Amino acid sequence: MSFTNLSHYMFSIPMPFISLIIPFSASLLIFAQRIYRRAIILKKGIAVTRDKKIIRVALFAIFLLNLILTFIILLHVRTEGTSFYMLSSNGWVRTLSGENQKIHALIQVDALGALSAVVMAFMALGSVLTSLINKAQPLSPTKAGFFLLTLCGVQGVFYSNGLIALSIFMLLTQIGITGLFIPIPSNTKEFKECFWYYSSRFLILGLFFAGAMILYVTFNTDSIVILSNLITGTTNEIVAFVFLLVPMFFLFIKHSPYIEDTSCRCFFRMMSQSAFFVIIKIVFSLYGPTPGLDKIPMLFIFLGLIDLLLVLLSTGRSYDPAIFTENMEQYLKTIMLILLGVGMNGVCSADNMSRYGFIAIEGMISIWIIYLPFSVTLSIICVNLKRKYDNFELWQYGSLFNKVPITSIALFLTICVMTGLPPFTGYVSKQFLYRATNNYSPFLMLILFTSSLIMLMLSLRFFAYIFFQKRIFISKGIHKTGIALKFYLSMIFLFFIFSTSFPGLFFNNYLAPSVDSLLNHGQDIKILNQEGLK
Repeated sequence: MSFTNLSHYMFSIPMPFISLIIPFSASLLIFAQRIYRRAIILKKGIAVTRDKKIIRVALFAIFLLNLILTFIILLHVRTEGTSFYMLSSNGWVRTLSGENQKIHALIQVDALGALSAVVMAFMALGSVLTSLINKAQPLSPTKAGFFLLTLCGVQGVFYSNGLIALSIFMLLTQIGITGLFIPIPSNTKEFKECFWYYSSRFLILGLFFAGAMILYVTFNTDSIVILSNLITGTTNEIVAFVFLLVPMFFLFIKHSPYIEDTSCRCFFRMMSQSAFFVIIKIVFSLYGPTPGLDKIPMLFIFLGLIDLLLVLLSTGRSYDPAIFTENMEQYLKTIMLILLGVGMNGVCSADNMSRYGFIAIEGMISIWIIYLPFSVTLSIICVNLKRKYDNFELWQYGSLFNKVPITSIALFLTICVMTGLPPFTGYVSKQFLYRATNNYSPFLMLILFTSSLIMLMLSLRFFAYIFFQKRIFISKGIHKTGIALKFYLSMIFLFFIFSTSFPGLFFNNYLAPSVDSLLNHGQDIKILNQEGLK
């Protein structure tokens, strides 16, 4: 193949494919080098000098490139609508226009996936930068490999239109997260200690894959766009719905383990965000108003209200930053779960859709988009407050406002965003919440509004206890917020400032197309049929 043909082929490859193959290939190279070093080099007793600088520079370059690529993809989707990419005899083709040949691979990138990928790439870049400049916890090549694998897995979830592809990318994500949480076992004893963790995670993925295979065997396709027009609510389809949904709910609802490494905590939150992305794709894009699922919305709302009550009770009992962080994150998860139920109920009829269904979905997605930067900010604050000095964790000293002003301001702003105080970006999301639930049930709206006020009071009580109430004397200068955490918090604040300062741009140009991409499948099928594609 000539250089001209090779360059033409390379530039014809769609950007979503490039954004996935680069981190995946880099992670494989790192793991191959580590295996070779352990199996061959060390066994021969050869001294090796590891040049970590190359890996650090490459890691930064890949995550920066990933952010640029995802942003370009988002701009393309926003201006030209849903894009189809296919691998034909002429190479990768960007759109269906003019193509009538057999497709070997089809990747649908919708607005919701594109928006999610940009937010995730932005937060991941900040996380990696934090890890690169954090001298207390140096970045190892193995950790860099798991960072890259998780990035590929999560972004693949956002760009996938097939259930089997979702299964594969969720597997890659779980492998990456497991590697960041539990070191690779070096002997049988360590493997036995991790066995139940490994088993539970692969059981979850096995259930999801089983649900995907049920639909694939039934309809001979795993495309979400095509399946959404074929599912009628038979017993097999309902069983597949359960197999697909339950594992993702476990990954989304379950608390992440406490880890002192803020970078790893960020990637755990990315996994949680990707799990909820799969949930809303299954509920709205795949099944929609399918007969036999009419009782599911009430179940979601009921579970959300129970979880909300537990969150309020737990928040009022403890001042530990780790527990407070879990409760704050869980509070947003319960809101998303309730809006999921209201939105699912709304798609059952055109009247309900116009009254509260569309607004509920907008509220759910807007809260879900800010969930990742919100939870990462809380993670940074939590790790900062739980550092030990003279056998006491920093938060136990009290009166910390003048000692860690950046952390205190960050927590206050986070509380404002979470509770929806104006003019912060959470205010618009809460308006979607109250409007949708009021049209669905004024009583439900009253419960959520009251719970929001209670959560605000409990959060402010926690804030005053940590930063203004004196308990133990702490000498001046005993603690300084690291430059890595300051830099990461600054990046997150830029996101909140943008979404707060330009709500029209953020919600009209990015949120509304994301909602449309969840619900509009008829046009996709129409285009496929016009082009003669099965």
